[in-house]
Amino acid sequence: TFVLSEVDKFSDGTLHKILEKLDNMVKDFRLFKYNPGMTTRIWSEDDKTRSKEFMEVIEHRLKLRRIFKILKSFVGGRLRDVDYRLIQRTE
Repeated sequence: TFVLSEVDKFSDGTLHKILEKLDNMVKDFRLFKYNPGMTTRIWSEDDKTRSKEFMEVIEHRLKLRRIFKILKSFVGGRLRDVDYRLIQRTE
């Protein structure tokens, strides 16, 4: 099982895959679709809320990584095809 503090250890590609599968499982409520051995497992409300919290942490981590990547290129002096006047501050 994943612990929320372990999210930092994964690459962006792995986090995107995990996020996509969790999103499908939470929305479809079909846990056994991705793991056939879990057909008898009951998908409880606690599982749903834990998965949603985990998805929020992953989305936040990916957002931070994108922001730092943009800032790194900005500070490094590399020109990008980004109009920095259009960038809005997000909460």
